[in-house]
Amino acid sequence: MHDVGKIVVPDQILLKPGKPTPEEWLLIQRHPEVGFEMLKNIPTLPPSTLDVVRHHHERWDGSGYPSGLAAEKIPWLARLFSVVDIYDALTSHRPYKAAWTHAEAAAELRRIAGQSLDSAIVEAFLSMELEASGGDHGVVLP
Repeated sequence: MHDVGKIVVPDQILLKPGKPTPEEWLLIQRHPEVGFEMLKNIPTLPPSTLDVVRHHHERWDGSGYPSGLAAEKIPWLARLFSVVDIYDALTSHRPYKAAWTHAEAAAELRRIAGQSLDSAIVEAFLSMELEASGGDHGVVLP
């Protein structure tokens, strides 16, 4: 549901193997607001769900979109969802990239923690994912 706003982005943009053009990128960046507008009047959706839809591309350092929110100004659930969403994107095959291993994805999450992602959430997620998987997958926890 978080990406429902991508309905306005043509498949040839979403599935293209290369980087989007600046014009395509502007269209892609509209999807959180489009999704929020599509869902905001559904009375059974909690506000926290709408926060995720609208703010899952905000970044800890304020460089994200659509609102340029930073740190704790990003709703907590959106910060949590961003970690999960990025991990899923890294470990999934996409038309433009192969799936990364868990260890590679964990290293990338740690690399961008404190810049793009909430560091505490990254560490909590990696600890929980590691525990759930029953193995260390080459990940070194502090």
